Amino acid sequence: MAQSKPRKAVTMIEARKQARLLAAEFAERQQKLLESAEHFLIVQEETDQELADILARIERLNTEAEAARQRVRDRQAQIVRRMSELGAREHEISTRLGLERSDIRRLMAHPGGQTRTPARAGTRPTKRSRIEAAQPDDGALFPTPEQPWPVDDTKA
Repeated sequence: MAQSKPRKAVTMIEARKQARLLAAEFAERQQKLLESAEHFLIVQEETDQELADILARIERLNTEAEAARQRVRDRQAQIVRRMSELGAREHEISTRLGLERSDIRRLMAHPGGQTRTPARAGTRPTKRSRIEAAQPDDGALFPTPEQPWPVDDTKA
C-alpha cells in the first residue's frame, strides 16, 4: 500500500505550532535584547554622571593647586624682595637660593612681592640705613629677661 500523505489541515496545524514556538523564542530574545539595551543605557548614564563628578572634582583641585602655586610665588617674591632690601644683589640672591638670575628678576617683578610702602617704592636702602637697621637700638630685638625672683642684696 502506498503511504498516505498527511492531510493539509494537520500540516497547517503543525506549521502554526512551529511558527508560534519560533515567534515565542523570537519575542523572548527580543525582550532580552531590550532589557540588555536598557541596562546598557542605565550604566552609560551612571558612568557619565560619575565622570562629570570626577571632572568637577579635578577642576576644583586644579583651582586649589593654582591658588597654592600663586601663594607660594607671592611668598617667594616677598622673601626675594626682602633679601634685596637687605642689600643683597641679584647674583648673591640667586647663588643663595640656587635659582637663575632671570628667576630672581621675575620674582622681584612679581606683584605679590611688593613689600615696600608706596612712599618708599622708588628708593633703595643705603648702606648706612642697612647697618642702622641691623643694629639693635634699644634692645627690643633681644630683650633681657627679668629676674623671676627678688635679688638678695643683704649679703654683699
